[in-house]
This record gives sequence, structure tokens and C-alpha cells, in this order.
Amino acid sequence: FITVRNGDSRYLDIVAEGNEKVLRARLADAEFFYNEDLKDKMDDKVEELSAVVFHEKLGSLRQKVERIIRLSESIAECLGYSKEEIALVKRAAFLAKADLGSRAVYEFPELQGVMGAYYASAAGEDEQAAQAIREHYQPRFAGDELPQSRAGIVVALADRLDSMTGFFSLDMIPSGSQDPYALRRAASGCAQIMARHNLPLRLAGILPLAFELIAKDAA
Repeated sequence: FITVRNGDSRYLDIVAEGNEKVLRARLADAEFFYNEDLKDKMDDKVEELSAVVFHEKLGSLRQKVERIIRLSESIAECLGYSKEEIALVKRAAFLAKADLGSRAVYEFPELQGVMGAYYASAAGEDEQAAQAIREHYQPRFAGDELPQSRAGIVVALADRLDSMTGFFSLDMIPSGSQDPYALRRAASGCAQIMARHNLPLRLAGILPLAFELIAKDAA
């Protein structure tokens, strides 16, 4: 590892030793959380999301998961996926947010999706589903990688379309100075994914379902 500090070269051995102690402790925490999380079934972690609020007017994270599943299925059908691929997409969509209730992600939020992929692999899930769990958050920022797997592409689009539809339906539209729910980034992500993969997908055919699903869950 590399650390940067102010000052001169005196006592670097003491500084290095101190950093090593901190790093070892954090890695030990991560190992503990990971091993504890492996004791839980991913399906159970998904159901626990019923107690986690996505937004007070848009229901729980479990409800969002169900919307993502429905949207993913619809998108996959529009793209001509086979029945087997659609089943894989739906499973990936179901598990996509499972790690949000994990100990590791609670402690290291930036690992959401990454830990979900590891847990899915450890649980014996299809590796394509595990890859889709990791990829559905991509792109996270400008210049980030885009999802490459067919399942990851679909779930990434479904997740973003659900968020955009939900917040726009509540009139929570980004302004020139505020975008608290990162809707511009979500829209940009959708555009990049569709353009890069040249997807023959008309959003006009998907958005009515997205609004219908939101209307059922909106408070």
C-alpha cells in the first residue's frame, strides 16, 4: 500500500508501522464481515429489504427490487432474449440489491454490487448473474466502465429507469444546481449503455410500465 503525509523523512519507520496496524485492523474487519455474511442466504437478505425505505413516497427497497425485476423482464423481451436468458436476468435483478443488507456493505458502502457478486458466486449462483449484480451499478461516474454482460446491461437500465421514473413522478426534477438523487447521472448512464451497445430499444415502450409500477407503490 501507499500512504502520503506531510513532513520530512524522519521517523518513516514509525509512520509505516502505524499505518500497517490500521490497515491490518480494517482488513480483519472486512474478513470478519465477509465470513459472517456468507452464513446468510441471499434470498433472505432480499426479503429483509422490506424493512429498508428506498424513499418515503416510493416504498421499500424490496418493492424497488420487484419493480426492477418486472422492468428487466420487459426490457429483455423487447431485446429478443431467450426464455433462458430472461430467467437469468430476473434472477440477477432479484439479487441485485441483496448485499445492501450485508455487514460488509454497511461498513464499506462503496462495495455495493462488488460484494453482491462475491456472495452470489459463493452461494453457487450462475456466474453470469453474479457478473450482472456487479455490473448493474455501472457506470458509477464519468469515464467508468459500462456493463458488458447481457444480463448486466438489462438490470442496469431497469434500475436507472425505475429511479428516474419514480423521482420525476414526484416532481423531484434536477435543477441547474441540485440533483440529490443523481438523476442526470442515471440518464447519462442509460444513454451511454444504449448507444455503446447499439440497443434496438424504444423507451416509449418501457416507460408506461415503469410509471404503472411506481403508481402501485407510491404513497
